[in-house]
Amino acid sequence: MVRTARAALIGLGVSLGSPALAAPTVGVQLDLANPTGGAAALGTGFSGSLGYGVDLALVEVIPEVGATWFSESQRFLPRAGGRMMIGKVVEPGVYAHVVFADGLSVAPGRAGWDAGALLDVTAIPHLDIGLHAGVLSLPSRSETPDTHITGGLHLAVVF
Repeated sequence: MVRTARAALIGLGVSLGSPALAAPTVGVQLDLANPTGGAAALGTGFSGSLGYGVDLALVEVIPEVGATWFSESQRFLPRAGGRMMIGKVVEPGVYAHVVFADGLSVAPGRAGWDAGALLDVTAIPHLDIGLHAGVLSLPSRSETPDTHITGGLHLAVVF
């Protein structure tokens, strides 16, 4: 049993290749948030993020921190989470973050989240361009969270 597990781990390591740290990334994005139900409108969002990727052959994982400023609601929403992409040149992927709904203060039960899918094109060296779509859920004063369907464009410079 131990030999089988060891062989499987060695095989997995060989198939993924040795992990290589990717360079840091600095990203910007433009978001449109459409409220669902009785959620308050957020408006257009302008975001920035800093991340550091781990490249595992065909999979890249990028833990990141960032924040979004929504123009209509005047809300500043810091976030921490990550992205994972598969492939090279055209990279489909997913993202998920914890969103701090009260700005930089962390109050129990006041965190939200976002998650979704993305598609990046990485054909230009040191520049990733893509589209993303997902869901943003924020705590509200009622029992039901404010939910928004989000989508937009993003650009990242890879150093």
